[in-house]
Amino acid sequence: MLENIHIQNFRCFEDFKAEGFERINLIGGKNNSGKTCLLEGINLLGFNVVIANYGEFINSRKSNNTHNQDNDSTTNLFYNKLIKKPILIRACEDNYTTLDFGISGNFVHLRNDKSIFLKDTWKSKLIFDKYNSIPKINDLSIEYSKAHRKGNGDLILKALQLIDNNIIEINTYPDTPVLHLTVKKSKIPLPINYFGDAIQKMLSYITAFADFDKENKNNYILIDEIENGLHYSAHYEFWKRIFKLSKELNVQVFATTHSLEMIQQFNKVAIEEGGAAYFEMSREYETGKIFAQKHDMELLEYELEKSTSTVRG
Repeated sequence: MLENIHIQNFRCFEDFKAEGFERINLIGGKNNSGKTCLLEGINLLGFNVVIANYGEFINSRKSNNTHNQDNDSTTNLFYNKLIKKPILIRACEDNYTTLDFGISGNFVHLRNDKSIFLKDTWKSKLIFDKYNSIPKINDLSIEYSKAHRKGNGDLILKALQLIDNNIIEINTYPDTPVLHLTVKKSKIPLPINYFGDAIQKMLSYITAFADFDKENKNNYILIDEIENGLHYSAHYEFWKRIFKLSKELNVQVFATTHSLEMIQQFNKVAIEEGGAAYFEMSREYETGKIFAQKHDMELLEYELEKSTSTVRG
C-alpha cells in the first residue's frame, strides 16, 4: 500500500508532500489546487495502476496549444516549464522507499535504472498506454466477461442497480461486442449505449476493480472527479460498494471530488468501515505552494458539521 509521496518540479508542484495514505483516499480542494496532478504523480510511479476514467482523465491533461504541441506536451510536465530542473517522484510503499520516477532533460528514469528517451509524452506508451484504460463501449462486454469469470458478475449488477434499480440482468452475446442490459418493464435486452453516461461510468469503475488479481500485493485505482454522473442519492451505497471491493480485491483507491454531498457520504461510510482518509488540497496565499492536509474521519465529521467549515470539495 502506498503510504506517502514526495513530488518535485512536476506540473503545479514545486515541492509537494502528502503523508498518511489509507486504503481509501478522497481528495478535495479548490480548482487548480493540484488534485488531478496528484493522481498523475501516483500514476507515474509505475505500480499496478488503473485509471478508471482514463479517457476523460488523459483528454483533460493534454495541451490545448496546437502550435508545437509535441514540445508543449513535454514541457508542461515541468513546474513553470523549468525543464532544466529534474522531475522527481518518490514514494513509500509498505515501509520501503524507492526513487520511482524521474525526468531529466529528455530522458525518463525508472526505478529499474533504465533510461528511455522522452519524445511526445502524451502519446508515449511509457506513461499511459501501459495502464488499463477506460473500456470503450465495444469493449465493455469483454471487460464484463472477464469480471464474470472471476466471480464478480453479481457485484457489477448490484453496482449498476444503484444507478437504475430497473436493471435486472446483464447480457452478453457472441455476435455483437456491445453489452446489453435487461430492465424490468420491457424485459428486452437493450444495448448499453441506450442508457446514460452514469451507467457506463459505474461499469467502467467496477470492471476496473474486478480486473485486478486480489493475490497481488498492491493494486491501485485512480478516479478523477468521482461524483460525475452519480446522483447524490446514490452516493452512500456507491461508497459502500467501493469500500467492499477495495477490501475484497486488495485495491487502494485515490479519488478526487468537487462534491460536498460526495464527501459527506464518504465520511459516513468511512466511519462505519474504517481505513479511509480525506485530503484537502490548498495553496498558500503568498507563495502559491500547495499543501495536502489529512483529515481522519472524526476530524472530517467535525469539520463538516461546523457552520464555518471550509470543506466543500
